[in-house]
Amino acid sequence: MSANLKIREKPGELVVRVTELRDIKSILMNVSAGGVVALLFFHAFSGSTRVVAAGVTAVIVGMKIISAFGGADVELRVDNLDFVSTGHSPSDYQPSTIARADVSGLEFREANEGGAEFPDLPQGLYIEHNGPAPWSSATCVLPHANRVQTNEVIEAILRLFPDTGTLPQASNDKPYLTLLNLSQPTNKN
Repeated sequence: MSANLKIREKPGELVVRVTELRDIKSILMNVSAGGVVALLFFHAFSGSTRVVAAGVTAVIVGMKIISAFGGADVELRVDNLDFVSTGHSPSDYQPSTIARADVSGLEFREANEGGAEFPDLPQGLYIEHNGPAPWSSATCVLPHANRVQTNEVIEAILRLFPDTGTLPQASNDKPYLTLLNLSQPTNKN
C-alpha cells in the first residue's frame, strides 16, 4: 500500500505530510503472532509466573495492535534553520529536529527489517548529518514514502533551499570559522 504524500510551500517554509493507513492483513498478522507468543508463554510457565508472562505479553501485543491501527502520520517542516519531523509510525521512526547547517545529504533508503538487535527502519527520506558521535549519522525524517515520492520531496527542498547539503561542515575537533582576513595588509595599487 502506497503512502499519501502532500507537499505545501509556504513563505520560507516547506511542509510535507505523509500518511499511511494500515491494512487489515498486517493487523491480523500482529494479532495472530501475538496469540502464538502468548500461548507459548502460557504453556512454558506455571503458577504466578504464568500470570506475569501473560500480562507482559498482553501489554506488548496491545501496544503493537494500537500502533498498527494508527498507521503512519508524519509531518516534516523544513525552514531556513531546521528540519523538524514530528508524528508517529508503526516502525521505529522517531521524531527529530536537525539543523539544516548539519545536513550533508538527502536520500531515499529502502526498509530495513533489523531483527532482534537492530531497529526496524522504514523506507523513506533519510538525512545524513553530523551526529553527536564523531561519525556522520542518518535519520529518517519522512517514513513510508516510496522512491518517487522521496525524490519529489528532495527536489522541493532543494528548490526552496538550494544550499541544503552544501553548507560547510564543522568537525568536532576544529570549529568552522569564517576568516575575514582583517589582519592582512591592504593592497594600495
